[in-house]
Amino acid sequence: MDQSPFKKGFPWLSAGVLLFFVAFVLYLYDDSRTDLDILQEIQTSLQEDFDACLRYYNLDSVARTQVPQPACVACELTYDELGKLVQWNQNEYLPTQNRINRLRFKDEPLLEYENRVYYQVRVRNGPNIHVTLIPLHITYSINNEFLIPFVFLGRWQQEVKNPRSSSSFLGIEDLRAMRVYTHFTPNNTNLIEITDHAGKHVFSIGNMPTKVFRFRIRAAVVLFFILGFLAICIYLRIYALHHWSLRYYINLGLLLGVLLFRMALWYTNLPAEYIDIELFSPNILAFQEFIAPSLGELTINIITLAVIVGILYTHFFRLLNLAYRKIINGRIWAWPMAIFSIVASSLLLWLFVNFFRDITVNSQVDIAFSNLFKASIYSFIILLDVGILLLSIVLIIISLLKFNVLFGQRERYGTLFTAVHLISLLGINLFLHKDGNWQLALIVSVCLGLLFYAIYRLPFRPILHYGVVNYFLLLLSFSILVTYCVVVGMDQSNQAKVERIANSILGSQQSNTVFTYETVISNMESDQKLITLKYHELKGSNAFSQYSDWLKDHYFAPKFTQFDVWLYVYDTQNNRLDRNKSRPPTIDPNSGISIQDRAEVVNEEGTLYQMPNNQNRYLDLYIGTFEQVFDGDTLRFLLELAPTRLETEGLYPSLSLDQVLYEDIKLINSFDHAVYREGILYSSGGETAFPLYLDNYEAFQVRTTREGVDENGKSYIEFIEPIDNKRVVIVRYRPQDFFQIVTTFSFIFYFFSAASLLLVVLPLLAIRTLKSQSAPFNVPLRAKIRLGLIGISILPMFVIIAFLSPFISNRYEAEAKRELSNEAKRIKNALESDYLLMRNDALRRLTPVREFEERVRNLANVVRNDVNVFDEDGRRIASTQPVIYESGLSSDLMNATALNLLKDGQRSELVINERVGRMDYLSGYHPIVGAGSRPIGYVNIPYLARQDQLNEQVLDFLAYLSNIYLLVFLVINFVAILMSNTITQPLSLIQQRLSATSLGHTNKPIKYESKDEIGAIVTAYNQMLEKLEDSERKLTQSQRELAWRQMARQVAHEIKNPLTPMRLSIQHLERAWKSQSSNLEKMFPRVMKTLMVQIDSLVRIANSFHEFAKMPDPVKDRFLLNDVLLEVVDLYAQSEEATWLIDVPQEKFYVYSDRDQLSRCFNNIIKNGLQAIDENGTIHIAMRIENRRAIIDIKDNGKGMSEEVQKKVFEPNFSTKTSGMGLGLAIVRRIIESSGGSITFKSKLNEGTTFTIVLP
Repeated sequence: MDQSPFKKGFPWLSAGVLLFFVAFVLYLYDDSRTDLDILQEIQTSLQEDFDACLRYYNLDSVARTQVPQPACVACELTYDELGKLVQWNQNEYLPTQNRINRLRFKDEPLLEYENRVYYQVRVRNGPNIHVTLIPLHITYSINNEFLIPFVFLGRWQQEVKNPRSSSSFLGIEDLRAMRVYTHFTPNNTNLIEITDHAGKHVFSIGNMPTKVFRFRIRAAVVLFFILGFLAICIYLRIYALHHWSLRYYINLGLLLGVLLFRMALWYTNLPAEYIDIELFSPNILAFQEFIAPSLGELTINIITLAVIVGILYTHFFRLLNLAYRKIINGRIWAWPMAIFSIVASSLLLWLFVNFFRDITVNSQVDIAFSNLFKASIYSFIILLDVGILLLSIVLIIISLLKFNVLFGQRERYGTLFTAVHLISLLGINLFLHKDGNWQLALIVSVCLGLLFYAIYRLPFRPILHYGVVNYFLLLLSFSILVTYCVVVGMDQSNQAKVERIANSILGSQQSNTVFTYETVISNMESDQKLITLKYHELKGSNAFSQYSDWLKDHYFAPKFTQFDVWLYVYDTQNNRLDRNKSRPPTIDPNSGISIQDRAEVVNEEGTLYQMPNNQNRYLDLYIGTFEQVFDGDTLRFLLELAPTRLETEGLYPSLSLDQVLYEDIKLINSFDHAVYREGILYSSGGETAFPLYLDNYEAFQVRTTREGVDENGKSYIEFIEPIDNKRVVIVRYRPQDFFQIVTTFSFIFYFFSAASLLLVVLPLLAIRTLKSQSAPFNVPLRAKIRLGLIGISILPMFVIIAFLSPFISNRYEAEAKRELSNEAKRIKNALESDYLLMRNDALRRLTPVREFEERVRNLANVVRNDVNVFDEDGRRIASTQPVIYESGLSSDLMNATALNLLKDGQRSELVINERVGRMDYLSGYHPIVGAGSRPIGYVNIPYLARQDQLNEQVLDFLAYLSNIYLLVFLVINFVAILMSNTITQPLSLIQQRLSATSLGHTNKPIKYESKDEIGAIVTAYNQMLEKLEDSERKLTQSQRELAWRQMARQVAHEIKNPLTPMRLSIQHLERAWKSQSSNLEKMFPRVMKTLMVQIDSLVRIANSFHEFAKMPDPVKDRFLLNDVLLEVVDLYAQSEEATWLIDVPQEKFYVYSDRDQLSRCFNNIIKNGLQAIDENGTIHIAMRIENRRAIIDIKDNGKGMSEEVQKKVFEPNFSTKTSGMGLGLAIVRRIIESSGGSITFKSKLNEGTTFTIVLP
């Protein structure tokens, strides 16, 4: 028994209500929890974790059986009976070496250092002391993406956001905002207090961000709400399908609901305020505050627009057609409307192109798609947004251009109208894109032209019924459009970046010097007590020279390893106090020329200057000034830094740079650039070999952009920015080449294809299935072959990427390890003799090892690698990057794993993975062997500076492989189409002939020459035809006799019905005559009237059977079937008795038949459909052309027919109506068959009937 419409959609309604209920319950639960409740939950869990850590680390190491859960981060140190550090477990959170050495004298549990807080657990294990440092709070003076502040969070530590994890919710900014207090601070907000086992206060965490701990519940609320909303929408769609008369009200309500929902989100600033996720951050994408304040808001706005356009397009399709027909009939408005539709369509795509440019220029993510491994999830979201927006615009354009198609058809405009239309499109787009970008105007015109062609072919079809070929054309054209927009947008984005960084390049060259200078000044301020003691210690004869030398050697020289350093001392009257120094300052304060007149300030404090170097015009000179005060005496210092070679940002570790500085340098290094001073190359970066000097230097004094081709034939774009009359910056980048453009197009095409399949095709199939309550349609053999070939081609790509990616990565890493190991060995060999000399000289070991450190720095400059040297106990002796260790970014101690493997001679060399913050890198170690073949020192080469290069190489290789596979995949698709056509073409021929085979017609045999399996089928088919013809002759004779017998019985039955009352009337009249009845005169007219009525009935019966037995001779002629069908449709389309869905192709189809009789057939079937439907029913008339045959489907959603009725539909004298002889459909069948066609039908009770007419 058929279910009611309510029951059919009840599961969706129930699911929607349930999801809304769950979302509401979770919302109330989250709202009921105050910040204090959340803080209490966090405090309870942290207290449990801290107690577990204390219990675990207070045990003897032998008694420990397993790591506590959740694991507690800790630094474990072991001191021997002499207080010497002999073992440690990790380096990431260790304090500096000096503080580690002092730990053996510190028994207090709480240790506070600058930017670090630890809780100490001491356990004596025999003669040794085991010290465990549980880090409570660690911050860094440098803020970048690699250095994450550490706060003791116990089990919540795993929730700290990591780029590799999408489930974490604690961000770096949240950690930086937290504060750890070692004393109780009751007035602090969002405070959590942790105590020891005795209940004594240990530390407190302030500024705990309670909002982020609500994230998962709030995300669940939003998710359940969205799912519930979708379920309700599906229910309304099902309800509308079964209550067709209410569809406009339902869809109007849905439209208003979407608008109100979007307005509510905008007014409440949800979900950006409710759930704090990066998608709604302006850091990814932001422009036009109302439209795109963030990528999340842009996505919501585009989806809202798409839903509104989809509802309007789908459910007001018929009203739009009626409006267009009225405009066409009113001649005065027809041509203006046609022009308006062309202009509006072009303007919409022009707006889309400009909107896409805004996205590419303002986006902070890569959307080039020529390297998929550099694209983030936000890149794909942007591309999906662009596709949805383009689909919405296409629906609007289809609605506009449909008027032009209807206008052209009504006025019988043909090729000329189409040509004028396309020329108008091209002219309007050339005008709109009059900035000279004629390629874009041409592409937009082609896209609109293809869209117009698709509508012209199928004017009465919605876009969802346009067919595979039209879909392919539309996807192809608009993929080309989006690809071109991506290419142009990336060029504009690069140009914007180039213009922005041109003035930053000189500053970035100074950035490392400025950063190091400010670090040294800060260290001196921190060591003020030590400096004061040293000053008083050296005070005496020649004190100022000794003191300035001590400052230079102790603070400046170790940091400025690539500079010659001079430090001069003056009093407040600019009298020089160290006149024994042989080299005079470049700018003497007593020369009468100030530093400000000859140099430019390069730091914010105005204490560091940059000026040309007289000794080397290509290397700048840096001059710094600072003061010191001792016992009321003020000393003024003049620092001069002369670079020994050009500064190179790429070698400077990313770890020690501030995030803003790191981003600037990273952006600059992504472009080839050069700086010229007075026409001579001053510095350069990137792969381009810039000329040593510029010819016609005056021509470079104008800001300009130019294109060119290098010696390898590759095109480039250069941006020239004159800084002043002496300096010029040239930034060069390469536009995307043909290979990158093609791979970008391939990806966009497949992305849009997959998105349309998932978001449009599959939901439509699901809706059709729900509507028809039948199984989905069967996939044709041709589609199965294509899908099989495509699937076979896709599978290897994923297999190759999945297996080759780690293989390539391992190969690159193995090569890097081998290179790193060899480099460490070479540097060890070069430093070994100096190290042994330093180690064996007792005097050198008591004095600062400056000469050895200088030797290390000089060697590192030659090999262009960072170098660290450790002694036999794993303590750092020398480093080319001491700032990393002295600023606390990494421990002074050698990696514990490497030391344990090398010190006992287990390994002769070692390359391991190390980690500082979030930066993973390779580190190579090679021991320096002394007497007895025992290691007495270690040389370490960290791969910090080149780790990004290693990752870049791996990603570039995989991207290149993927791009090639995308192109191969595109070729395979075309091959799949050709192969499927080749395989299925003979099968299609057999199918056509088999479908055309029928009794009563001449069936032609199939000609197929190949002797394959298909040839055997063809032979069997031809033999079957011969037998069929013989059987047909016998059957025809038998059927003819049977038909006449049935006709005779039917005629006799029909004639007998009126003869019975005639006989009774005559007999009655005869009796009255014989009896001379008194009312004979009254009876006679009545009997005569009855006889005449019955005689008329006999005449009608005779005429009906005569008409059926011998139809009028058809007047056959060749005419256009489309016109006949449209003429009949026009008779009914204006009627309000039903909703009319007309689908007649523009492709012309001619038939040879009787035009009037065929029109009569269509009228008869349509009239029957109207009589079968209820109020507000639907008549769907569709025509398609397949295999040189026209197939017309006339479908209604009326009452349908039972199986018993269906058996008698074409029988003469059968009817379900109270009037008529029941010969209509029998005559229709006679007319169709006389035209060489066939008529069939399908009907289901209470669902409707479909008549299918096939005409050759």
